[in-house]
Amino acid sequence: MIKEILKYFGLVKVENLDVALSQVKKYKLDLLNKDNRINTLERTLSGRTRKLEEKIEEYDKLILSKNTNVEYQKLKMFLESNTKLNKEYNTNGNKGKLKAWAKRIKDIGSCDICDSKDNLSAHHLYDKSTHPTLSFQDENGVCLCVTCHDGFHKKYTCKSQTTPKMYEKYKIIKLNGLQ
Repeated sequence: MIKEILKYFGLVKVENLDVALSQVKKYKLDLLNKDNRINTLERTLSGRTRKLEEKIEEYDKLILSKNTNVEYQKLKMFLESNTKLNKEYNTNGNKGKLKAWAKRIKDIGSCDICDSKDNLSAHHLYDKSTHPTLSFQDENGVCLCVTCHDGFHKKYTCKSQTTPKMYEKYKIIKLNGLQ
């Protein structure tokens, strides 16, 4: 059929027609091979991108753990050098201040994470034992239900992890159902 069409329009001489057809077939094969190579490269690139994203996530975790360790060491030094502040914090007069602070925080009326209005508690963004000067500041508190509060302290047991950054991370995890 192709031979007749080409002859009709006088595009190819009869003796060169078979050569032209073989070249067309070869060209088609070359295109298929290029498509296959492109698909292979796309799959390889996708795999490498996924591996790169995993590596970035590993490095982020490593950096976070190193930063947390550095923060912990700084806080440990702070606590050792400021035992006077801790003794002041633990006096009976501060228990009344702490109850008043907790009441102000719970008066917000709902959990910051799940919006529950039952069994509310006050959570220190910076732990009161590591940051005694922030213990009674309203900006250092957030209202949580007992379930979310306990969940935070189960996940982050070290006092140096009780920071606003770690709280925000925990909140994101909970809100996205990743836990």
